[in-house]
Amino acid sequence: MNEEIKTILKMVESGKITAEEGEKLITSIDNKNVKTISTPTGKKFLKIEVYSNDEEKTKVKVNIPLNLAKAVLKMESVKNQINVNADGIDIDFNEIISLIESDADGELVNVESDTTKVRIWIE
Repeated sequence: MNEEIKTILKMVESGKITAEEGEKLITSIDNKNVKTISTPTGKKFLKIEVYSNDEEKTKVKVNIPLNLAKAVLKMESVKNQINVNADGIDIDFNEIISLIESDADGELVNVESDTTKVRIWIE
């Protein structure tokens, strides 16, 4: 089974999205995959990493297929649950959504505090 569909099913199972929203996401992925197959460009990912400055170790590392990230971020129920705050670093998530929807590429966020570094990019 496709990893994107597994992720959506887990979101439905945990109650983060409704079954109807899950169905829309799966349909969106199916439609995007048809387009992806017909184009020579590779699949892109939204990548998020949170590091501890004290130990230079990765605390969090997330790779989300960009098509899935775009579909999920458009859902109000998901937007209301997302809080990007890592050890005092507040990130303007609406700006990130705007950049993703405008097909930005490369680094979107690179913020550092005394204890934490957050990096978000598209690759």
